[in-house]
Amino acid sequence: WGIIQQMESTLPQEIEHDKIAHFVTLTHSDAYTDDVLDVEMGFLLHETVEHPDTFLDQYQLCIRELAPVPLMATTVYSGGEVSESACYGILGGWMEMNGYRIAGAHRELFIEFPFPKHEHNIVIEIQFPVEKPDHPRLPTLLE
Repeated sequence: WGIIQQMESTLPQEIEHDKIAHFVTLTHSDAYTDDVLDVEMGFLLHETVEHPDTFLDQYQLCIRELAPVPLMATTVYSGGEVSESACYGILGGWMEMNGYRIAGAHRELFIEFPFPKHEHNIVIEIQFPVEKPDHPRLPTLLE
């Protein structure tokens, strides 16, 4: 939470608040481990702004444009009885059953942020860039 809270307090001082949109993460790591996780974090902007890079502790904040993604598999998680990890499993199963494969870093778009003591109010859109291979999926030995 620390870096996110620092970003939330620093960015409105640097960029007009009405230009700041949803918080988003891009995960470049293939798998989650406690000691190795390659993640970009930031806020989407409603419009282009000119701003020099800013530093928060050892982190550099810079403005960059996300590359367009032609095709995304998405689902929305809202706090409740189903866990966020279950949403990943369901989305992964759907991609596999429909012949899609992951084609880049996945994103989490925080529509409602999980503030402490209000985690149940969270709403996240989970997004995976996908592509459909030109060849059909081959059956496995278990099928």
